[in-house]
Amino acid sequence: MSMRHDLDEPSFPRMLAAFLCIFHPKAGPTVLFQIPDGFVGFPTKGTDSVPAQSPALMSPESLSASNAQPTWDPIPLASTNNSNGTSCAINFDAVSEYLIPKHGLCGRSIAVCHAGKRILGHPIAVTGEHYERNAFIFNCCVAFHETDDVSSYIPVVRRLAVTLRAMEELKGLLSNEHGRETVYQVIEQVLEDLNNYCECMIPIVDDEVTLNLKLFPKYPDPPPEVTHADVPVPTVRLRELCSTNWDLSLQRVIPFVDGVSSVARIAARADVDVRVACSSVRHLVYGGCVTLTDMFQFGGRYAPTPDLAKLAADPHGRDECRHYVAAAHHPPKDFAKILFLYGSLRPDATIAQWILKLRDHARRKRKRRPPADHHTDTGTSTPADLGEDDPLEGVDVRRLISYGIIKGVIYRIHQYPLLVYNNAGERVRSREPSPSGGRRVLADMDALLDLDLHANKAADQATVTAHLAALASTGQVSLDAMAAATALPPRIILDRLAALGTVHVIAK
Repeated sequence: MSMRHDLDEPSFPRMLAAFLCIFHPKAGPTVLFQIPDGFVGFPTKGTDSVPAQSPALMSPESLSASNAQPTWDPIPLASTNNSNGTSCAINFDAVSEYLIPKHGLCGRSIAVCHAGKRILGHPIAVTGEHYERNAFIFNCCVAFHETDDVSSYIPVVRRLAVTLRAMEELKGLLSNEHGRETVYQVIEQVLEDLNNYCECMIPIVDDEVTLNLKLFPKYPDPPPEVTHADVPVPTVRLRELCSTNWDLSLQRVIPFVDGVSSVARIAARADVDVRVACSSVRHLVYGGCVTLTDMFQFGGRYAPTPDLAKLAADPHGRDECRHYVAAAHHPPKDFAKILFLYGSLRPDATIAQWILKLRDHARRKRKRRPPADHHTDTGTSTPADLGEDDPLEGVDVRRLISYGIIKGVIYRIHQYPLLVYNNAGERVRSREPSPSGGRRVLADMDALLDLDLHANKAADQATVTAHLAALASTGQVSLDAMAAATALPPRIILDRLAALGTVHVIAK
């Protein structure tokens, strides 16, 4: 099976540009500088456009001199061209109200899509009586292509905004014209280092403030809780990835993750608590190192899903399936025969019954063939070897089922025993699904896991039966989960429950 490459060197979208905008008390939303020049179109006088300028061009001091009119009068753009006559990527006038928002949105990450670009920012409002409007609002924005996944940059932009706020509060570097060159250099280095190295470390403000940024891949939401009956299947070479710096529990669990053993069995072999093993496997699932499947049993029942047609139409999937399900020391089987095996699964037959039915059909077909010494018209003999007729020849049944579950082309039909009546003919009071009922179910499962099942003491076995009866009264715990918790075959569990009263088995 193909392996995921989440743990390989991740790739991140490149930042196209970065620019710092502020709210000037008289000019309104204003861009102080941008990297590179010409990416953002500025509002200018008249209908003719002028080139975008660099940081020293526009300072709040020059625009707020007492009794003086602004030297730059912002009028909406008639066009967004730079000095070279080429079109600018972003019209600042069209997005300024989103990049410099009201106070209610300050301190929150924002994203704006405009002209095929996605602008990511984190506006900050610094309050103080020394400011003309008792507040200084700024936003350091970065731009990407609109289709880029920028989730990894959200914490980076937030961290950059917090650092710029510290620079303003300590030295006033953003509101003071003389400090803007430092800010410009910081943002320029951030843009260059993150695009080239995916990380940066910049000491600023006389080493009082240090900016440390690093891009990390964005993982999906945490997976659901791992149960003791789940079977982790590796998708990467765990032993090669594991190091002495990893968690000690992970180091003990990983050698026993073989794609066959359940979490409960792994915990027993690794000599760790089953809850610790569940937590360790959950971390591996979150990192994309393993995927979970059901514990394979010949008593299990399976049925195909509509996704089987998608697998048949995917050339790469067909080839991957052929190689994965091949038995040891056997060449890959033709995919048409594997497709027949998946399609022949029925919910009313266990895997053991399915295998017997396939081989019985092959045996009857072989008997209908002419004898081995029969010669055809071409003078060649017709083979009557069972190996050529047996559909399971060269196929690892466990890997066949495991692959189908992982890829979603088949699904497991679970059996839920429900204890309805006891031996006295009285109806057993079932537990309704509720938060308290769920806690009682977990308590019964934990009690089974805590028992020394290998001691085989009569008292322990009686306790096991009592907990099984409690679980069966809910109808919420599958037979497989009970078997994994008690290390008992499903047939033995059903026999013990049947000795207590009437048991119905619900398949779903």
